[in-house]
Amino acid sequence: MRIFAELFWYFRQEWKRYTGAVFLLVLVSLFELVPPMVVGKLVDATVDGSITPEYLLGMVGTVAALWAAVYWLRVQWRIWLFGAAASWEPECATGFSAILLSSPLAFLTVSAPVI
Repeated sequence: MRIFAELFWYFRQEWKRYTGAVFLLVLVSLFELVPPMVVGKLVDATVDGSITPEYLLGMVGTVAALWAAVYWLRVQWRIWLFGAAASWEPECATGFSAILLSSPLAFLTVSAPVI
């Protein structure tokens, strides 16, 4: 948990990306609840004998559209979440390079045994 406290400055700087990613994750979770409901309605309509080809086609189309939307939202969620991490990497590498370059030469000397 300490890592989150140390990276709080970055989360605050990129709050829009992370808020959007969390929102998309919640939206995908809500969309994932719909297909079982649709299947339940299809089973009920089949048992009642009130199912029509139009109703079946509409329900299958609804599930297919939902799956396409969920796929797109998951891709977008990953782009926002991991895109924020990818934008942090050059900033982190620059800071690390500055630390290494300001270190004394003795720190950078490798004294490993040669085999």
